[in-house]
Amino acid sequence: MEKKWKIVFDYLLNIIKSNEIQDGGLLPSQNRLKTRFKYSEQPIRIAFNKLIELKLVESVPGKGFVVTNKTKSNQLFSFRELFPNSYSEFYDLEEVYVDKELSAQSGFYPGATVYKFKCKRYIEDKIKVYQESWLNKSIFKNVDLRYLKDFGLMEYVDKKTSVKVSHCLKNIYVQKSTPQLNLKLAFEDNEADQAIVDRGLLFDIYNEIIEFRLSYYKMNDFSWEFIEWRS
Repeated sequence: MEKKWKIVFDYLLNIIKSNEIQDGGLLPSQNRLKTRFKYSEQPIRIAFNKLIELKLVESVPGKGFVVTNKTKSNQLFSFRELFPNSYSEFYDLEEVYVDKELSAQSGFYPGATVYKFKCKRYIEDKIKVYQESWLNKSIFKNVDLRYLKDFGLMEYVDKKTSVKVSHCLKNIYVQKSTPQLNLKLAFEDNEADQAIVDRGLLFDIYNEIIEFRLSYYKMNDFSWEFIEWRS
């Protein structure tokens, strides 16, 4: 049987991820959760402590447990979860052969076939991110761009597959426009001749690659906030 604190934790995490309660909003009180789940105070306190450890929640005296800014946490969120007012355009879905170059970049086995698509992510009708993604074909058997547009990739993984997402490895670097990558065209901006690249490898709990993606940000649009801790 699943531990009581984990049940409460998953319930609260889902509230945060779905943006049911926005950054700065109050989560349900401990007394309210005790009534809802009919649990003692201990598992509920543990659940809140776990959220605090993940920098998703902070305890504010006299107020309660407040949702922090998700962009400053190390928890893995989708773009849609981080920016609920954004929207994405998915296009150019195709099957591609994994050659030696793509295998070296992504970790996919040479000779395999994967799905590839392109995506433009908008905030206030401005392109925030241009993205190219390669998907593990054995996981995304019936991938549908309409579903991705409406619900996003992480929602697809959670609802349409049995895969459990574990972690994402990232590498950040600068990329200039090339004949193969026309950044001015990608961003629809004649001033965009270079970009910050967020290279990501998404893994499941068995360390199998779910997705390899290259996300391009315009130089003046990119910011990276994080906290370093010393134990």
